[in-house]
Amino acid sequence: MRSHTPHPQVQWLCDDAEAISLPDRAVDAVICLLAVYYFSDLKKAFCEMNRIAKKDYYSYF
Repeated sequence: MRSHTPHPQVQWLCDDAEAISLPDRAVDAVICLLAVYYFSDLKKAFCEMNRIAKKDYYSYF
C-alpha cells in the first residue's frame, strides 16, 4: 500500500500493532483489514488500537 501515490493528509507509520507510536486518543477511527493473522498478541493489538482511537470501542479488554 505504501507504494501508492502520496497524499498530503496521510502519514504512514511503520509500527507493530502491539506498539503503535501515537499518543492516546490521537485518531478518529482505526481500520484493520486482513491483518490479524500477523499479530503476535491479538489482545494487545486491539488494546493499542483502542488506546489511539478517540472513542472507546473495546472497553471490555
